[in-house]
This record gives sequence, structure tokens and C-alpha cells, in this order.
Amino acid sequence: MGHLSWRALTRPGLLAGILVGSLAIPQAHAQFTYTDTSMSYEWGPKYTDPGSASHFDKQQLFFTHADGYKYGENFFNVDVLFSNNKDPSGDTVVGTPTESPNGSTEIFIVDRHVISGNAVTGTEMFKFAPIINDIRFEFGGNLGTQDTQFNESLKALIFGPNVALAVPGGSGFWNLGFHVYKEWNSDGFGGPCGVTNGVLGCQSTGVNFEPTFQFETVWGYNFHVLGERIKFEGVISVILPKGKDGAGVQTQTEMFSKYKLKYDIGNLILQKEHVVEAGFGIQYWFDKFGNPDSGPNKLPGSSEFTPYVELSVYF
Repeated sequence: MGHLSWRALTRPGLLAGILVGSLAIPQAHAQFTYTDTSMSYEWGPKYTDPGSASHFDKQQLFFTHADGYKYGENFFNVDVLFSNNKDPSGDTVVGTPTESPNGSTEIFIVDRHVISGNAVTGTEMFKFAPIINDIRFEFGGNLGTQDTQFNESLKALIFGPNVALAVPGGSGFWNLGFHVYKEWNSDGFGGPCGVTNGVLGCQSTGVNFEPTFQFETVWGYNFHVLGERIKFEGVISVILPKGKDGAGVQTQTEMFSKYKLKYDIGNLILQKEHVVEAGFGIQYWFDKFGNPDSGPNKLPGSSEFTPYVELSVYF
């Protein structure tokens, strides 16, 4: 995974760094058709990691930015996740005297760009009313790292067509992505292991997964109940098997899904919409990272189902 500098930071230091970065985003509205930037805090009680039968809570801090311009849209998200000590940091073994007293820290980055077929051609040839507003080309990638024994160092590239569906009343969006997906990762259990000063350490080995197919759908829909603004948001990502992992086990089709309802409390308090929102949701991840949740190679912790609560502030 490499020795990333964020590991030397304290958790308050990470939070402060992301907050400063969010405030430094330039609000150059003149060059964008829209911008949407937010900071969010999330907490859930029953997360899992493959290889561990434990359930643990996580605190998450998100920085999210989206914008539209003449020829398309951009999306960027940084997610910092803090586990409790049931998901320990460092090269330690759960339940042993050398178990870390600290939970792990994970950083996950998502970067996406779409180019509009209608905008590039200056026509509406990619609009098929009343269902499809546009057919676009999407590309981007993911980066992830976590300071656990598994020693995750994920890098992924995606590209392919993206379909923008029509939403009733124009009060939101619904996009479908059909991607080629290519992932590189590390495997903290694949290399030689040894004990130093009573602590188990394992050398990471790179895993070069095979290209595969990813289906991804993302949506956000706004509606009002008794005059109050409610938002329904979600994402579903399905990645087909990507070859064998670092232990030589065939990966499985994984599905990540996240659904949430958010209430515009800023409108209630400040009489201004889209400033402060609070909500709750459910996250379900089956065959997490492609690890099998059933069969002879079943790995504990490979399916995750947890509720969560969230608070977002928009800039």
C-alpha cells in the first residue's frame, strides 16, 4: 500500500485538513451551470470487514463536490472513515495481547466526469423523450487505503456510457452507468508474515485484477411533504467477478447499495432550502470487495447491513 502521510496524522488533524480543503473550493459560478458542495457526518453501528466476524460502528466524514459546465458534469468525493477498536489499526490480531487499542482509519476517494452527447453535438439527438434526457460518456476512478492488517490500497479506473434518465417534474436526477472496471489492490495476507516486538506483521503483495463490468445507478429526488422538503438519494453498484484475489480465491459478483432520506432542517430553522439537511438510511454490501459470503471459500464479514444517520451542511 505504501507509506501514506495521512497515517501519521491524528484523527482531529484529518478532520481539520478536510474542512480547510472544503472551504478552499473556489465558487467560480460564472463558469459552471451549477455547483453543489457539502460536508457530511455519518454514523452507523454494524459495519463489517472481510476476514472478521465482528460488527463495529464507524464514524464517517464526507467532503462532496459536484458541478455542471457547458459540456458535462464533474463529481468528487473524499470519505474518511473511523472504526472503533473492533476493527483495529496496524498489523495486529484481534483478541491477542498485542491488539491495537485504536480503531482503523480509511480514506476512500471517488472521481467521476461525464461528457454530454447532446452538448458536444449541439443537438438533442441523444434525447429520447419521455424516458432519456441524454446519453453521455463517463470516466473516472476510485482510490482507497486503510491502516489495517489487510493493508488495503485500492486503485480502480472506470469508463463507459452513462444514461441520464428523465425525472418527473425535473426535481432531481437519475443516472445509469455501464462501465468497464479495472482494479488494482494489495493483500496484506499474501506476502510473508513475521513477528516483530510481539506484533504480527505481513508484507503486502499487489493484486492485479482482471478487467470486468460494472453497473452503477445514482439518483437524487426532491419532493415535499406538508410543505417540507424531503430528499431521497441512493446508489447501487454491481461489479462482476474480477478474477482471483491474492489468496487465489475466485472473486464473486459484489453489490454495494446505499439508500437515504434527508429532511431539510435548514429550511425549517433558517427559512432557506439546501443549507442544513439531516437524515437516515441503510447500507447493504453483499460479497464485499468480491469476497464470497457463501460456499466453500466463505469469508466472515463479507456481507454488511447497517442503518446509519447523517448530517450535511452545504456551502
